[in-house]
Amino acid sequence: MLLAISKWLPDWSIGTFSAIGVGYLLLVRFLRWRKYNEVHRFAEKLKDLTVEEVQEIVALPSNWGMVYASGLSGAIAFMKTLAIPSTSKLLVKTGEMRSEFYTSKRLADTSTLIGARAFLLKPL
Repeated sequence: MLLAISKWLPDWSIGTFSAIGVGYLLLVRFLRWRKYNEVHRFAEKLKDLTVEEVQEIVALPSNWGMVYASGLSGAIAFMKTLAIPSTSKLLVKTGEMRSEFYTSKRLADTSTLIGARAFLLKPL
């Protein structure tokens, strides 16, 4: 079995594999520090931030670090919306909950509103 696999691998030395491994680790380290510096560049001028800069700070965690949590917050907000009796009656009466397609559209709308809130409203 090992001989069958070895005929597909190039005839590289251990030094070549080591160079590729070290290059990969350096690339990962460089990209990690680039993201760190992007996040922390606002620390020097914390008191003089513009509205656009504050909105960028708010967007950084949801776009990079908490992608799953951001999507989950839309689903939780959708469930909380359905917990209000008058809203759920209206959705059933208008037929917006009749199929998976329409329910997923309502979920996408709710998630969009939750995500856009940070960009549409001016921070305090």
